[in-house]
Amino acid sequence: MLLEEDDELLTERAKAYRDAIDEVAQPKYDCAPMSIPHMWTDPYSHQIEQTDDRVIFTYGKDDVVRTVWLDGHNHAKPAINEFFYFGYSTGHYEDGALVVETTRFTFDPQGLNADFKLPSSTQKKVTERYTKDGNDLILEPPRAKDMYSGVSAWDWAIYMTIASVLCGSGIAASLVPATWATRVDPMETLRYE
Repeated sequence: MLLEEDDELLTERAKAYRDAIDEVAQPKYDCAPMSIPHMWTDPYSHQIEQTDDRVIFTYGKDDVVRTVWLDGHNHAKPAINEFFYFGYSTGHYEDGALVVETTRFTFDPQGLNADFKLPSSTQKKVTERYTKDGNDLILEPPRAKDMYSGVSAWDWAIYMTIASVLCGSGIAASLVPATWATRVDPMETLRYE
């Protein structure tokens, strides 16, 4: 998903960032590599190699190597505070297609679109799907979700669950003492005072 400069999916925060960033400070001018999924749009060679437990993508520009860890091989997962420029990628096969999900990205000032200064956050999630057609490898248009693009990595059901749990615990915290208080005879309480 590549976003346009005035895309309707942009949040107010993303628009403010876009308007505030200095074009000359963009990482693309320091020869910083393009982020996922934009790297696929660069006109450079790509090499894909599969081993038993991983798929290795090598990009001709900037000698970038990206590893996709295949499910079912007990690879070490990153620590809760570990984030990576190209993210942490895991993959599995589904109906003959390689499906790659990448998360744990660092903040990237050009993560959603370098041309229009659209950043991505640490909540960015990219899903890629590769299929074979004879000798050709086909990449379906990647899907990217991020808090800056109005499509949050969090699902609305999670928000509703959190709100329900908070409301329920608040009600329980109020009702339990109130119920106990109604069982006490006020005259009995005053006698002990």
